[in-house]
Amino acid sequence: GNWIIIEVHGESNVCGFYKYKKTIDPMNPDVGKAIVDKFLKRFEERNPGESGKALNYFFQDEEKIRGEEVFPWNSSFADEFKSRKGYDIIPFLPALFEDTGDITPKIRLDYHDVKAERIGNGYFKPIFDWSWSHGMIFGSDNNGRGLDPVRYGDYFRAHRYMTAPGNDIPGRNSDLMKVKVNSSIAHLYQRPRVWLEAYHSSGWGTTLESITVPTSENYVFGSNLLNFQGLYYSTHGGWFEWAPPDLHFRMPYWDHEGVWLTYYERLSYLMSQGHHCCDAAILYPVSALEAGSDDPGASGMFRYMRNTARKAVDTAFDTGKRLAENGIDFDFIDFESVNNSQAIDGKLNISGEKYRVLILPAVSAIRMNTIQKVLEHYRAGGIIIAVGRLPCESDRVGRNDERLDLIIQEIFGRTAKDLDSHNFKDNKADSGVLKNINNNGGIGIYIPEGDHISNILTENMERDFIPLNDWGNERNSSELGKGYVNHRRIGNRDVYMVRNVPKYSECFFRSKGRVELWNPWEGTIKPIYTFKPAEGGTVVRMPMEIDQDNIIVFTPGECGSYIEATNMDTIETISADFGSGVVGYSPEEGEKFAAIVTGGRKAVLKGHANAVQKIPIEGMWDFELKPTLDNQWGDFRLPATQEFIAAEARFFSYRDELALEPGERWYTEDYDDSSWEKITYSKGPMFGQYVTPVGLFNLDDENKISIVNCNIAFTEYAYSIRWGITDSSVSEQNSMHGLNCIVPNEFLVILPEKDTYYWTTVHASAKTHGKILAGEVKPSAIWINERSVCADKEYVQLEEGINTVLLKYSNCNKERRRAYFVLEQSIPDGKNAKAKFVKYPLAMEWFGRPDIYRYDAYPRIKPNTGLYRFVSPLGLNSMRITAYGSVRVWMNGREVYAKYTGETSYGASEYDVAAESKSHQPVKVAIRIEQKRGYYQGAALPEPVKLDCTAGTIRLGDWSRMGVLETYSGGAWYRKKISIPKKEAKDKVIINLGKVAATAEVKVNGCTAGILVCPPWKLDISTLAKKGENDIEILVYNTLSNHYSTIPSRYSNFPGDAVSGLIGPVDVEIMPAVTLN
Repeated sequence: GNWIIIEVHGESNVCGFYKYKKTIDPMNPDVGKAIVDKFLKRFEERNPGESGKALNYFFQDEEKIRGEEVFPWNSSFADEFKSRKGYDIIPFLPALFEDTGDITPKIRLDYHDVKAERIGNGYFKPIFDWSWSHGMIFGSDNNGRGLDPVRYGDYFRAHRYMTAPGNDIPGRNSDLMKVKVNSSIAHLYQRPRVWLEAYHSSGWGTTLESITVPTSENYVFGSNLLNFQGLYYSTHGGWFEWAPPDLHFRMPYWDHEGVWLTYYERLSYLMSQGHHCCDAAILYPVSALEAGSDDPGASGMFRYMRNTARKAVDTAFDTGKRLAENGIDFDFIDFESVNNSQAIDGKLNISGEKYRVLILPAVSAIRMNTIQKVLEHYRAGGIIIAVGRLPCESDRVGRNDERLDLIIQEIFGRTAKDLDSHNFKDNKADSGVLKNINNNGGIGIYIPEGDHISNILTENMERDFIPLNDWGNERNSSELGKGYVNHRRIGNRDVYMVRNVPKYSECFFRSKGRVELWNPWEGTIKPIYTFKPAEGGTVVRMPMEIDQDNIIVFTPGECGSYIEATNMDTIETISADFGSGVVGYSPEEGEKFAAIVTGGRKAVLKGHANAVQKIPIEGMWDFELKPTLDNQWGDFRLPATQEFIAAEARFFSYRDELALEPGERWYTEDYDDSSWEKITYSKGPMFGQYVTPVGLFNLDDENKISIVNCNIAFTEYAYSIRWGITDSSVSEQNSMHGLNCIVPNEFLVILPEKDTYYWTTVHASAKTHGKILAGEVKPSAIWINERSVCADKEYVQLEEGINTVLLKYSNCNKERRRAYFVLEQSIPDGKNAKAKFVKYPLAMEWFGRPDIYRYDAYPRIKPNTGLYRFVSPLGLNSMRITAYGSVRVWMNGREVYAKYTGETSYGASEYDVAAESKSHQPVKVAIRIEQKRGYYQGAALPEPVKLDCTAGTIRLGDWSRMGVLETYSGGAWYRKKISIPKKEAKDKVIINLGKVAATAEVKVNGCTAGILVCPPWKLDISTLAKKGENDIEILVYNTLSNHYSTIPSRYSNFPGDAVSGLIGPVDVEIMPAVTLN
């Protein structure tokens, strides 16, 4: 039938949390140049001579442009299309939306080809050209991250115009596919850097240990430029964050972080030199998606693509995962790189890569130039593997392309039509696998599924790297091990980064020469002696643990002497004299050997390993806090203060004094308060709350009610007098990625599809009027002194003394809502007019205001006296208490003097309390507060109790389980004297810290032995330790999770990440040297 074509232009574009009033046309040939002129050049103008120097990068994050639409269009598109493709697309536009016959795939492939080329040339290329010519890194974390091949027209073609293509990684994770797509772009278009934006939303408890394995995995996948996601100008009292953490100078372990950063700085440099080498290339399945039909049942990034197209994407990524896990590195390759490659001697050569295998991942549609290059590779002796489907559509004529079928027939011995007519998967002889070999050794293989693709590659080619489970396995064995590899050729060296292979297991490398271990932690290079030459390469015994990086480097030259078999742990030196002088170490006592080969001669050397001497470091350690949270700029608390935030009591065991038995000695040192309620400072009960389904309990028509007669069972409702609601929902209310400096004024929660009642009282010194202040969500009913009040009324009458307040909120919605209801004192203008009130920073508007009536949920309980207990750190000298009420204090059962020192701007009293004597152990502190009206439980303590502590003694363990240190973020020194009874010159002395949270610096006899930021928590202290007495000092830092325990961030990760300190057990191992002759 006839079609009507409508060209649509939109004026707004709404996407997620963002609304764009206007958006650029990325296919406009001048758009990229305009961005350079109007934006990038301005930086150059204001920083003359600094481009590529101090000003060395730009970063594009989640770019939203019209090119993300599947069918963008502009007034010049039709003419441009005709000049490129030779025909008018207008009559064929319906084929973009509906299947109009065999020509449909051709129209779609042609359309998307022109679209992607115009987006690349119009938008991305001018920005790249300017950046590249100015020595600027132009990095990216753009939408899709490579997992959606048709983003930006064609993700690959667009992002080749990044000087550092890349992606983000949320949480504490690695992502093989994201990194592989972007690193493949870098490899094929000779971009030296691959950007890794890490690790947004991993939380304030992120340790360097928790991101070491993910970072190294991302590097072995291909990343080589690390950018932590957030460095905030300010954290605004702990209330600003954006998908945290900020892993820079605010983190307690910042002084140790340089060791970790230096490691990845060295690794970044090394893995950005030379060029990448791998055996396999997987065709990036853009053409399958571009030719796919509209599928109304699809969703997300594949909303326009049919199931066959989605299968191509799934197959590509699943195949890549299977290869990488089994030690076969690969690249994704775009069709243009295939087209531009050279097929020589069974390898597809481009940009330094020499792919032996090209994999077609269930690609039903393919461009004719591409499949012709595939055929050329096959004829030159290369290997082609098709997984799940053979191509059957092209950009030449669409479907039923005889020329395409002839090519597929030559490579695989079958066509797609043949597979459709034969059920190869059920063929018991070959399970549907087809293998076709030509006279030049070219191999075409079709497999219905990719489950065994690693074995198929191993059987049909000499691999670059093979993890062998045990010595003696054949290199084509089904018992091969797993592991990741990233191989780069740098000058005349071959550099392999290997991970996930067990220590002491053997791996085959398709390289020869001198073998070395490069250590990015220390910046050292050591020879590896435990290897043996093999046909086509070298088999090396892996020196590092399975979760550590093996940086194995081959340098051309004679390999010299080597150990082809040994039961030693490490070989340190080999004597130049044949048959003697092998020195190493072994953790196990017994007879040792090494089979050495020198100049073709073999010998087995033997010796005895003496027992390792292990010295446990047990008992008490000297312990001293080292605060790190410098609050001079208000980063951790507002207002800013010239102090480091040290140990504080923020959580308390609490009980009302009226609940005690007569004569109960609640303040004594050995009193058991485990049954007491756990409360938080500043948070106390303000209302009674009652919740029912909407309409179930209706008081709306009652002019006068009695709460007693209504038999309502109210539950206590508490909130912070300063911050209101303090659960993580506040973080969600602030912004999409956490707190955004906003303390909401709402302190009442209105549950979804419920009627929520709140009851409390206010006290008036005389009969007066109170002004109602309510937010957007107003009560549906109000009762003052048990009489109904119009909900829209501005003022209500209050009687002298206690006045009851009952509020009803009806919420028929399915979302939780928030509200506030405040009564403001009515003070006339003139002589007694209220003074101007300055709002307290980071607080609800009502905090500390003298003209706001205080809510009192317990008006008839007199006296209102609260009892508080906590355990201080050891070495307690003094403390400062800020309270609404008079204070008495006991330490370990002895009452101490609480000196009143004044009043805060918000009306609380301040007390200084000094310990009568210093205690080297934690102190049981008990506080009694005669609370002011309405300031009950934690509300009576608007600030943490600040503690001043010096050194004491402690047993090793998690300090977050040691009283108030639960909320302490910072550092601590552990000190102890140990005795080493015997030590020989060549003995290796290792200190093993057991477990640490989060980093540790070790000093021995006053000298720094090293800084540890991740396992193994061991250091070689051989050069510092001595026979006899040794001073051991260990400085441990934790994370900000503990501090954020009382900040309503959903990223605090408290208490899960609160573990802190030197956990242990700690010991010193003395390992004698072993000499083999």
